[in-house]
Amino acid sequence: MFFLFIITTLLAIFDTSQWPGTFFGITMVTIVIFNAAAAVYQSGMYTLLAKLPPSYIQCYLVGQGFGGTFVAISAIISIAIAGTHRSAAVGYFTTAVVVLFVCVVSYCLLYKMSVVKYHLGIARGNEAADEINKAASGMMDSSALRQCCTTCTNLAQIFWDIKMQFFNIWMTFFVTLSLFPVVLVEIPSSNDHQSDFLDLYFVPLVCFFTYNFGDFLGSLVPAIPRLRWLTMFA
Repeated sequence: MFFLFIITTLLAIFDTSQWPGTFFGITMVTIVIFNAAAAVYQSGMYTLLAKLPPSYIQCYLVGQGFGGTFVAISAIISIAIAGTHRSAAVGYFTTAVVVLFVCVVSYCLLYKMSVVKYHLGIARGNEAADEINKAASGMMDSSALRQCCTTCTNLAQIFWDIKMQFFNIWMTFFVTLSLFPVVLVEIPSSNDHQSDFLDLYFVPLVCFFTYNFGDFLGSLVPAIPRLRWLTMFA
């Protein structure tokens, strides 16, 4: 993803008006790869967080909401500083490259933290691996080997037990992604007087910033004990 963001930044710098078909194809391919990689990364992070205390999961959700707000603010700042769409795109994607590099470094350092090692049970995992290796070399009987191997969990039963929560999450994402950003970006300003502010900042501010900031507040409120009662009205 890091190199793809660099390619996207370079495409924003060069004039691609002479080969729009190729530019469109490269853009579509990179978008597909970006979204697939983001889905894998988020799923992996949730798998990691499932082994940590609930407070860490809440912090991750708050950080995820703040990430969307940061992206929206970066887009607005890029437009304000650059003045043109091409310069704004270059600044925006350059910021994405820097942030992605920081994420890669922080992810590598994550597994070196003692608290993560403790909850992941790295030591216990190494001991189990040693036992399995002993069994493979004939130093352990079959009954002990069966105790070391974990049993497969019935995923269908798990989905059935959380069917209501699963449906709520699915419905929330279905309605949200059906409206944002395809429908929201088409909403024009009710102000009849056109201005540079409305032309440049209306969609980034009203559509993207409002949505992401609301997502950030929605994930932040449950983390504050005194404000958790507000979730009853959500």
